[in-house]
Amino acid sequence: MTERGLKIRETFRKKYGVDHPSQLPSVKEKIKTKRASGSYNNMVINLKKTLLKKYGDENYVNFNEAKKTKLKKYGDENYNNRKKLIKTNNEKYGMNVSPNTLNSTTLRSQNGELGFKSDAYKLYLSSNNISNISQSEDIKTKKRQKKLKQTVFNLFFGNRLKSIVTPLFAENEYTGTEYYTLYKFKCNVCGNIFDDTLYSGNIPRCLICYPHVPFKSKIEAEIIDFIKSSGIIPKEHDRTILSGSEIDILIPEKNIGIECDGLIWHSEVFGKKDRTYHLNKTEMSIKKGINLIHIWDWEWINKKDIVKSMILNKLGKSLSIYARKCEIKEMPSIIKSEFIKDNHIQGNDISSVQIGLYYNKEIVSIMTFSKSRFDKKYEYEMSRYCNKIGYNIVGGANKLFSYFLKKYNPTSIVSYCDRRYFSGKVYSNIGMTLVSTSPPSYHYFNKNNCIPLNRLQFQKHKLKNILLKYDSVLTEWENMQLNGYDRIWDCGHLKYEWNASNISP
Repeated sequence: MTERGLKIRETFRKKYGVDHPSQLPSVKEKIKTKRASGSYNNMVINLKKTLLKKYGDENYVNFNEAKKTKLKKYGDENYNNRKKLIKTNNEKYGMNVSPNTLNSTTLRSQNGELGFKSDAYKLYLSSNNISNISQSEDIKTKKRQKKLKQTVFNLFFGNRLKSIVTPLFAENEYTGTEYYTLYKFKCNVCGNIFDDTLYSGNIPRCLICYPHVPFKSKIEAEIIDFIKSSGIIPKEHDRTILSGSEIDILIPEKNIGIECDGLIWHSEVFGKKDRTYHLNKTEMSIKKGINLIHIWDWEWINKKDIVKSMILNKLGKSLSIYARKCEIKEMPSIIKSEFIKDNHIQGNDISSVQIGLYYNKEIVSIMTFSKSRFDKKYEYEMSRYCNKIGYNIVGGANKLFSYFLKKYNPTSIVSYCDRRYFSGKVYSNIGMTLVSTSPPSYHYFNKNNCIPLNRLQFQKHKLKNILLKYDSVLTEWENMQLNGYDRIWDCGHLKYEWNASNISP
């Protein structure tokens, strides 16, 4: 895309929230109306009438003219690109067919499970609430990345930024615009040599000529003041750890980083933060030995005491109580619900087993279990574990988990760790095993009411009974945008399991 085209797209995105007029709901409605009225059919009919009138054949194709063009251009009136394809494949792979095509074709013929008419394909569409593979978020992301890779390539190697920077890497070293990939550049203003990413089309800037001016939100300032009140002085807006990417708040002596993520500014449409943005920062931090916490502004505003307690616990500033000094017993749901509501960042759950630790007759820790919700191969799910705010119960999780194993004798247990806050250490300490890592998921919110809502409430088959405006032709995400919703992506989850079969007799 040309520089002018990029500018037009950016202006259109700022003004209307989409890249192209065809993505506007009003335009989509017009297209749908035209199709319903038969306008496109009329266009085909008119074309056939013109061909019939001009050449006496409504299906006329000028083969002779095409042959002349091929003969002039390629020296062969029957030329087709297949010869070139075979030649390229032979030069590249030593065979007429690309290995990818060959493997794909072989696999289809062997198991019959692939193809657009297969049950596997239909199941994939229904499970993802889409009517076509092109609507898949993964496919959209791949297309976007491929287009972006070529756009950025043209931007640099076409010398269009020669007044700003010079890339100090060869064309064959350019691998794309991934978040982790660093490239070396020379500033054409001051001569400074520096590293930067090209993530999402970012134009690298020399920090000498274009120094970073950090912005501190009100919530970020409050969190910094709170950390200082505990006796620790954090670093603000650190760009040394993640090779230029910023960590809002860094506590180097504890290897802890804190990101203050405003729902609007870190959203997909308005904030331009895609599905991997927060996860990428988390994984980059892990590689540097930093435990990165993502705090949504909504959580700080509405669950401030819980967030403060979690921060203090990470900093080792909580009041410690040893589990051996606590009494363990089960409790009714009403007491459990009240405790979790006041002490767990995710709020209440629906559980059948609630076990608590009591210190001086007061609940200080709780662990709950339910029947497995998402994966039915497990008997139980450990759905919640938390301590009373301001407390760290040493050995608490182990004591509660051991009690459940002994009394209920489960065959298997599964649990999910939110990577926005936790590393999974607690699960490993009680004997659970990491089995998989889920990709980022999302929460919806309306800009007029910035409260994150679970995406499961807005599955496409539910939307017609929820939204004021609903179009069955549009995807779930398109319908939500039509009704003024945006979404924010999390960092995914870690899946842990415990199996009785793995325990030595």
